[in-house]
Amino acid sequence: MVNYFADFDKYINFSNKYILSLMYMDKDKIIEFIEENFRNKRKKLIEKINTFHTNTYLSEIHQEFEQNIKIHWRAKSYSPHKPKITNVGDISNIYTFYLNEGLIVKDKNNVDWDFNEYLKSGEELHICQVWVNWFLPIYYLETTYEVINNRKKYIQYGKINLLDKNEIKIVTDIKAILNQKKYQLLDNQEFLNQIVKGVSTDCTEKNEATIFDCLFSDLIKPTLHCRKFLNKKNKIPQLSFVEYLDENRQVSRIEAEIYHNGLSPITITFDKNYKIIETESRGKLNGKKYKTIKTKYV
Repeated sequence: MVNYFADFDKYINFSNKYILSLMYMDKDKIIEFIEENFRNKRKKLIEKINTFHTNTYLSEIHQEFEQNIKIHWRAKSYSPHKPKITNVGDISNIYTFYLNEGLIVKDKNNVDWDFNEYLKSGEELHICQVWVNWFLPIYYLETTYEVINNRKKYIQYGKINLLDKNEIKIVTDIKAILNQKKYQLLDNQEFLNQIVKGVSTDCTEKNEATIFDCLFSDLIKPTLHCRKFLNKKNKIPQLSFVEYLDENRQVSRIEAEIYHNGLSPITITFDKNYKIIETESRGKLNGKKYKTIKTKYV
């Protein structure tokens, strides 16, 4: 196999010019990056992260967004400033853009980024979320909606194809900035959901980490289309219901989950006709190592 990253450490300052010289990231290059950096307790990755924090080139993208995207947005990174083997974190910046016209921020120093007041009105909140990788010129983008039904006591969210011309233009401008910086949109779901054998992340066990987990985040993942019913407070144990929806916002499956003392020991999955199709129990068996047991029902 050709080692596309053999000279990577020569450019340890991650200069913009070098990163962007990797003009097209095909699947082989991406997988090789994961193989090289996510094995051996991710020691090579930790070195890269430490250098990245001292000389980040992504500030240019941040500045472009500040100058050209005139809506409410924020950027986050779920990574410690000093990563350790047990806590490496993600290797991406996650940008969240709130697309609706008329969103009002009363206190710029104390922004309600959940926009609870807006959602309580029953209006749909439209969001564009972008994950930008730190070390490869790639990004993932999705547009989603969120809405609260106060009468039926649920919150619903999922991916959406935008129809509003102003919202479409904002997303187009976001993509244009990233394309100008030579970043490539990676949106092949089948590829991103592929398991990388022998690899783990902070939030995934060995042989369970997906390509998306490695490249972007194992904590903030692509949005699932679902409807979560809001629990009444002070009910012990708590019982949570989540309905997963299809493209037409119709129920495709249902999950019931029990919470107690901050733990979630049992999940029961039903099909759309309320037939049990899977159960999952989590916990220590006879004081031994923590285990997850899944049972599928035909």
